[in-house]
Amino acid sequence: MVKNLERRGYLSYDKENALYTLGYRVLLLSSAYLNDLEFRSVALPYMKELRDKTNESVSLWIDQKSSRLCVERVQSREPLRQVIYVGDTLPLDKGSSGKLLLAFRNTPADDALLSAGEAQAIRTHGYAISHAERCPGICSIAAPIRNASGQVI
Repeated sequence: MVKNLERRGYLSYDKENALYTLGYRVLLLSSAYLNDLEFRSVALPYMKELRDKTNESVSLWIDQKSSRLCVERVQSREPLRQVIYVGDTLPLDKGSSGKLLLAFRNTPADDALLSAGEAQAIRTHGYAISHAERCPGICSIAAPIRNASGQVI
């Protein structure tokens, strides 16, 4: 099965290190997946405008059940910034975007992953803030994007 995946470009074998890595075809699959996320193209001009007004990086995350996935990113032009790439996954219980996604799931189990009353406060105020939860010196704020039904996406 591994040899078949290698022949088709999904795996690549490094003879020098005797290790398999992901092949170029995986990138094609991820591109197809990201292209299906229409809201990325709608959000991108607003993300650029927000970056230009704040001089900060702007990310678009989606909920992946046990983590969050960055599906779009506009990097700050400042030399000192946290670098995150499209395709990166991060935990839900640390950082404003993850906490926001957890809070809007609105389940007791997910609320329990946040500090006491934090999920309700996020739902009430409509945004989440993080101060150095994942990385010292890094702060963030997150606001939800809702679909036509009002659900946080």
